[in-house]
Amino acid sequence: WDSAAGALAEAVDIDSTFALAHLRLAEPYGWRYGMASEPSQRALAAAERFANRLPPRERMLLTVRRLHEAGRLPALDSAVALAARYPDDAEVQYVAADVRFHAMEALGRSMSERAVAAFDTAIALDSVSARVYAHPVSLALMLGDSARFHTITRKLVALRGGSHMQVADAWDYPW
Repeated sequence: WDSAAGALAEAVDIDSTFALAHLRLAEPYGWRYGMASEPSQRALAAAERFANRLPPRERMLLTVRRLHEAGRLPALDSAVALAARYPDDAEVQYVAADVRFHAMEALGRSMSERAVAAFDTAIALDSVSARVYAHPVSLALMLGDSARFHTITRKLVALRGGSHMQVADAWDYPW
């Protein structure tokens, strides 16, 4: 994430109107500091200023991210629409799953089951990206699904992490 952030920061230093680079820069900042962090929000705000330069898919992703980070429930409808429009797009499916995961606090258990299904879709499309496994670990624990927990943690260990999860450390639960 650090090298991606460095390259994208250099791109926006060269062209401050590079909307796609701003949008993409929010992601490594989000993984390092949290999507609600000042660096991530600054990058999303810059992407929004130049959103007319983004292709439709990225404009939709930006809309979902901005609504989501503002804690607005319309993010859920926007994420569902985005996922329906791009059903074979791993990033889109991950974002839709992430929004569902975070909507659980407001919408309860039925949303947790939808989040599991959404992450299953994202994982099926991109099983080698460690980021798609972070929230499913939490979901498995919340739902008491030890089989899913074991499967996901083994996959994370095999991938050697690659996310904010500390897979090199011992898990609190034995496998």
